[in-house]
Amino acid sequence: MSRDNKSVRNKEVNKLEGLRRKLRQHSGKLLKKYKAEAIGIGYKHTSGKRTEKIAIIFFVKRKMPSYELQRAGIEPIPKSLFGYPTDVREVGKIRKY
Repeated sequence: MSRDNKSVRNKEVNKLEGLRRKLRQHSGKLLKKYKAEAIGIGYKHTSGKRTEKIAIIFFVKRKMPSYELQRAGIEPIPKSLFGYPTDVREVGKIRKY
């Protein structure tokens, strides 16, 4: 790996580490605000296919159209957060064992 590639890679790693810190710091508030089961970092999926974009992933019990979210008093998850796109994935209820 060339020196330039290492420099770019280090910048990417530092950005991701900064995002991890922000999510750890704000995860409780974000989970509550958007009624999500879990939150993480991964690749964004569009139309069922993985993209190369790093995204903040919100795992929810059930995806709902905006009118249902509004009726239930749930704020919709924004298209981006902390400079990264978001992705919403339906997972059902997550239980601890």
